[in-house]
Amino acid sequence: MTRIIAGRSGGRVLASPRGDGVRPTAARVRQTLFDILAPRMRGAAFLDACAGSGAIGLEAASRGASRVVMFDVAHDAVETIRANVRIVGEGGGRIEVHRRDARIGIRGLGQAGERFDVIFVDPP
Repeated sequence: MTRIIAGRSGGRVLASPRGDGVRPTAARVRQTLFDILAPRMRGAAFLDACAGSGAIGLEAASRGASRVVMFDVAHDAVETIRANVRIVGEGGGRIEVHRRDARIGIRGLGQAGERFDVIFVDPP
């Protein structure tokens, strides 16, 4: 069972995609990651390149990121992320979920002049 660890949505339980295609990032790893990133989260633009369940991106939103963009290629993962956004809400920021290969999505965002404070990449 995956939960949002802290912030506005702390404690909320997230759904996970079915099957073996997604391996959620462990709570201890997420806690350590966000302990390190804490000074950068307030108002940050955050990109999660291989979002899976969306736990990392939603944790960023819960901790104050003003914009979170998540990519995943799997239909089930994207549907799960969208369901989790409905569970958690946007946390005061803006959340975008795209069913797209992260390499293509990041290239497109770069060509459009988009910039991010944090880019997280943890492929399955």
